[in-house]
Parts: sequence; structure tokens; C-alpha cells
Amino acid sequence: MHVPEPLRRAAGKPEALSIPGSTVREVLKNLAAQWPECSRALWADEERLAAGVAVFVGITPIRVLGGLNAAIEEGAEVFVLLPLLVGG
Repeated sequence: MHVPEPLRRAAGKPEALSIPGSTVREVLKNLAAQWPECSRALWADEERLAAGVAVFVGITPIRVLGGLNAAIEEGAEVFVLLPLLVGG
């Protein structure tokens, strides 16, 4: 699991770590359980990702793989991209 910079800063965590799970949903839920600080950034509610959050398994977006229920093979790389926050 590759952790985006805003979550790393907030939680003081490394760039990559091993998170268990056999589906994208399980991996992200397990990540949020280990780092409660990131839950708000990832999830809109119990079933939907927050607006603008993009998740990839390798270079493939999860929407192509079946969404949050897409199976993940052991050793697969999961990337989470968070929306940029800009203000003025």
C-alpha cells in the first residue's frame, strides 16, 4: 500500500506499508482501522469513498477492476490518490 503524502504527514507514517486484505475495500478499511486519522480523508460513509479519492491496483483504476470489491492478490501494490485542496 502506497500512502499519499497528506496522510503520511498527518499520521507520521512511512510512504509504503503492508496492509492485509483480499479486496480493495478490506485493505482500505484495515488502513483506516490502523490509522483512524485517515478514515475521514478516505471515506464519505461506511460504503463510499470520499469525493475525489482515486484508488489503483498497480496502474489500473479500481473502477475497471470492479470497484471496492475488486480482489487483490498478495503482494499487489495499491495506490491511493487524494484530491488536492486549494483555497483562496
